Amino acid sequence: MRLFRWIVLGVVAALVVALFWILRIPGLSLLEDPGASISVTVPSARGRTRDFTLGPANPNWTPLSRISPALRTCVVASEDDRFYAHAGLDLVEMGRSLRTDLKEGRYARGGSTITMQLARTLFLSREKTLRRKILEAMLAWRLEHALPKNRILELYLNVVEWGPDLRGIGAAARTYYGKPPSVLTWGESATLAVMLPNPERFQPSVRPLTLRRRQQRLVARLLREGRIPAAAREEALAVPSPRILFEEME
Repeated sequence: MRLFRWIVLGVVAALVVALFWILRIPGLSLLEDPGASISVTVPSARGRTRDFTLGPANPNWTPLSRISPALRTCVVASEDDRFYAHAGLDLVEMGRSLRTDLKEGRYARGGSTITMQLARTLFLSREKTLRRKILEAMLAWRLEHALPKNRILELYLNVVEWGPDLRGIGAAARTYYGKPPSVLTWGESATLAVMLPNPERFQPSVRPLTLRRRQQRLVARLLREGRIPAAAREEALAVPSPRILFEEME
């Protein structure tokens, strides 16, 4: 009984400390300021880490107003379709994720919202544990209460990984298509969006057919739901080749 009591007290103390830290997120005031930049530590190639500048001080930083509406729509639809409806946690998706994990007996399905992914990238490690998942959820809740949805999406699109040592839509659009994010087409946007769950696995040079099938499924769904204009149907169904990447690999 005494051991159980100490365990409970330890858990409560840990939660109190975590909650105190989360309520006073370091750098939160800078995240609220569109003109500020922060330095975050992100995973790099070969298991290393590196510093990454998030904000206007990064030459690849792209304000949300200069990101193609097609890219924004495709990423939200692919990564977190209820992004504008939930408060950081998508209980429906988390329930599906839990059922999948229990069924397969392993951490098989993420279930993280865009806000949770942002919280993980900025403040947490990549370890796949229950503890990290709880902290991720608490941090997401805090971010949602401090930042507007569009600011969260702007930060996410500028820090998310699109390939080895390739972060942010500014760098991704120029690397894969040789153009700024503002002019990405529906087909290009869908291709970039479906790379996000695992950008190393879904590289065009690694699994081109898998990437193509994923892109076509996303485009078909968005057409069916009326989120892609009819005039853009033919272009969206085309499978644009990330020319720049292939040219560099030759």
